Amino acid sequence: MTARFIGFGSLLWCAEFTASWWIWARAPSDSIRVWYPGFWAFEAGRLHYWVPALASVLCLSIVAWYATRSQGHLITYWLSGVVLAVLSEVLTSAWYWRSVRASHLRHLFQSIWYSHRAVQAGGNGWYSFGIYLWCHLVPWAVVLLSGIILWILVEQRTRRETRMLIR
Repeated sequence: MTARFIGFGSLLWCAEFTASWWIWARAPSDSIRVWYPGFWAFEAGRLHYWVPALASVLCLSIVAWYATRSQGHLITYWLSGVVLAVLSEVLTSAWYWRSVRASHLRHLFQSIWYSHRAVQAGGNGWYSFGIYLWCHLVPWAVVLLSGIILWILVEQRTRRETRMLIR
């Protein structure tokens, strides 16, 4: 169980970095690449909000695991893990979007470069938050789902080989 927990946490970490790198790499060279000295400075601002969000969702997942462990199937654990991971990602994105650290990122996503329209002053940035969330969540979900599929395939193959050795 501990190995699965560490593996799933590593998978979440990899998905987080990949999604942030995707936004960093696609941004124009005169935007957030100038405002932040490098990718790691850009990512550190987001990780400042990711760690507490992940910790709170982790506490929620431990409570959910203890509540459902008697009738838990593997698919239930994977499904609840993915739902809690998406919840932590959306929560992190919302906290980060409203922070001072994300002001340059908000300027980028509220510009004509992303939204293809002039943003009105009273919008408070929530329209562009949807664009940001979508741009961050799609690569995050691709990495997470690819990792889960690969994990399940390797786990099934290992079980199959173990059964062959036992016979």
